[in-house]
Amino acid sequence: YHPLSEPLTRSSLGSVGEIIKHALKIYSRAMYSNSETLKFITVMALFEYLGTGDKYTNFKKVRAKIQAHIATDIETYNNLSEQFQLFTSKKQEETNIGYRTRIIHEGALIEDLLPDKDSRVALFRDLTSYIEDIIRGMYPFIGQDLPALQEHRQNLLNNIGIQT
Repeated sequence: YHPLSEPLTRSSLGSVGEIIKHALKIYSRAMYSNSETLKFITVMALFEYLGTGDKYTNFKKVRAKIQAHIATDIETYNNLSEQFQLFTSKKQEETNIGYRTRIIHEGALIEDLLPDKDSRVALFRDLTSYIEDIIRGMYPFIGQDLPALQEHRQNLLNNIGIQT
């Protein structure tokens, strides 16, 4: 499936189609944010939304759901887990080094956490790639409800040896 092959304007999008439609609005909001820190926080919220729709779930549980669309093998899955921990709430010897935790709870800016502009560009390039993979993976489920997508995600994880 390609995103342009199925219009997001049809009346029977199902809950998955509605999630995609709203996710694209959140993604647009992130792209047009005038602060890199705000862009990052909006993208983290987008990942949570893509993982569960409109209900709150701990990011550790969300991570497996979204990584199912990105990882093609267990090594990639484990590397993504490390990356997402760094993006969110990773600790190193009792010190928070996770970007989202540092930003939300300690008032840091992404520019402080990654002072090198090229590092921030690489971060946003990776985040964009992940968003695209997740949405493309969800697209075949337009017109269906969330349980069908969640079952598919579980099958993807099972295929690479991940049991959740």
